[in-house]
Amino acid sequence: MPAATRRSPMDSDYVCRLRTESNALVDTLDGHPIVGAVVRGDASRDDYVRFLWSTYHYVRWSGTLLAATAEGSSFRGTRCGTTESQGGPLSAQMIPSAKVKAMTTVGLA
Repeated sequence: MPAATRRSPMDSDYVCRLRTESNALVDTLDGHPIVGAVVRGDASRDDYVRFLWSTYHYVRWSGTLLAATAEGSSFRGTRCGTTESQGGPLSAQMIPSAKVKAMTTVGLA
């Protein structure tokens, strides 16, 4: 087998560990009262709106926070394989509370 396509035992261990962690996450989410109800399709309208609202904000800020984390790791010179916490300055944009709109459920089915 060519060296470029050969897999090391570490690769299969990593995939197995990733699968185990993923299954644990799915079990946790299924057991959550609101997320589990959304996944099953039996969430109340209010719970579904709260779920969507939270998901929107999670996704909205994920890119900014990941970019700030990457920037912080880069200037500290972290290396592949580092597992320690690498706290650093956060440069995420703040949203003034005056611009926050009230959440409404008007028009939702």
